Amino acid sequence: MKSIKAKIILSVFLLFFVILTSINLVVNNQIQKQTKNMLLNQSEVAVKEMGRSIENFMLQYEKALYLLTNNPAVTEFIETQYGTEDEAILNRRIEMAFADYMEQLPATDLIYFGFDNKYTKFVPHLEIPGFDPTTRVWYTEASAQLDQVVWSDPYIDAASGGYVITASKAMLRNNTLVGVIGVDISLENITESVSQSDFGFEGYPFLFDSNGGAIVHPLLVPESEEMTDLSYLTALFSQEKSAGVERYTENGSKMIGIFNEIPHLGWTVGVSFKEDAIVDSTSGTSKLINIIFVLAEVLIIVILWFFISKIISPLSIIRSAMDHVAEGDLNAHADVKSKDEFGQLADNFNVMTSKVRDIMKVVNQSVDEVRLSAEGLSASAEETNAVSEQMAGAIDDIASGLRNLLMMRKMSRKRLTC
Repeated sequence: MKSIKAKIILSVFLLFFVILTSINLVVNNQIQKQTKNMLLNQSEVAVKEMGRSIENFMLQYEKALYLLTNNPAVTEFIETQYGTEDEAILNRRIEMAFADYMEQLPATDLIYFGFDNKYTKFVPHLEIPGFDPTTRVWYTEASAQLDQVVWSDPYIDAASGGYVITASKAMLRNNTLVGVIGVDISLENITESVSQSDFGFEGYPFLFDSNGGAIVHPLLVPESEEMTDLSYLTALFSQEKSAGVERYTENGSKMIGIFNEIPHLGWTVGVSFKEDAIVDSTSGTSKLINIIFVLAEVLIIVILWFFISKIISPLSIIRSAMDHVAEGDLNAHADVKSKDEFGQLADNFNVMTSKVRDIMKVVNQSVDEVRLSAEGLSASAEETNAVSEQMAGAIDDIASGLRNLLMMRKMSRKRLTC
C-alpha cells in the first residue's frame, strides 16, 4: 500500500471499526440485560396481580359462605334432623337460600349440607346412594376448624370434568357440631383467565395448589390417567420460598420462572419464559443497530476519503513541482494556500528552488567569466604561438645563413691550400 491517503483512511477506519464494534457489543449486551430485567420486573408485578385476583375471587365465596351459615333459613334447617314439624317449609327456605347464593356467585356448582347422622341436603337436588359426608375431607377438615372456612385442594369433578374446589364451614347447635356446609366452586373462570394470559416471549402461566398439584400448566392433560411429572418445577417453590425468580430446564429448553404464593390459599401462581425467546426478542433491535453501525462505517469511509483527500491535496501539488525540478525546471512553484505543515513545506520548497535559481545564476555568471577568460587566454596563446613561429623562422634563417657561411669558409680554405 503506497498511498499515504489509503494508509491514513485504513488506520482511521480500523480505529473506528474497533470502537464501533465494542460499542455495538456493549449496547446489544445492555439491551438484552435491560429487556430481561424489565420483563422480570413486569412479570413479578403481573404474577402478584394474578395472585391477588385469584385470592379476591375465592374470598368473595368465603365471605358469602360465612353469611350463609348465619342465615336463619340454614340454621333453622338443622332442626329438621331433630323432629321439627315444619320440615317442608324449612326445606323450601334453605333451598331458596342456597339458590340465592348460587345466583349471586355463578361459579358455584353445588351446595350441600352434610349432617353427622350422614344425611346430606344437596342443591341442586342430587341423590348419591351410600353417600357418607362424614368420611369426606371437606367434612373432617371443617370439623377440625369450627370457626373457619376451610378450602380443599382443587380436583377434577366427576360430573363436570372441570376443576372444582370445595369451601366448607362447620355448623353448630348449642356449641356442638351437627354438620358441615360445603360449596363446590368451579375454577373454570380462574383457569381460563390464567391460561389465556399472554406474557409474550413464548411464556406461559402456571398455577399449583398447596400440595404441588398442577391446576394450570401447558403440559397438564386433565383427561390423562397419568399426570405429567412437573416436580422439576414444583421443587422451585418449596415451602421455604413464597416468591422468587428461578431458572430450570424443561424439555431441553432453558426456562426462567417467576412465581408468587397466594397466602390465603397456599397456592402458587407464576409464569415461565424461554431464555432463548428473550434473547431472540432483542435480535431485531440488534440487527437494526448492526445496520446503523455498518452505515456509519461506510459514511465514515466516505467522509474520511473526502476530508483526507482535501487535507493532503497540497502534497500532490508539491510532488508535481518537485517532478518539474527533477526534470530541470527550476522555475517550478508549489502554489499551496494552506497554513498547515503542508503549506510550510510548500513555502520551504519554493524558498529552496528560489535559492537554487540564485545559485545557478551565480554559477552561470562564473561560467561566463571563465569562458571569457579562457577565450582571452586562447587569443594570447595564439599570439604567443605566432611569435614563437616567427622566432623559429628567424632562427631557422639565421641557422641557414650560418651553415652557408661555414660552407663558404670551408671552400675558401680548400682553395688556399691548393
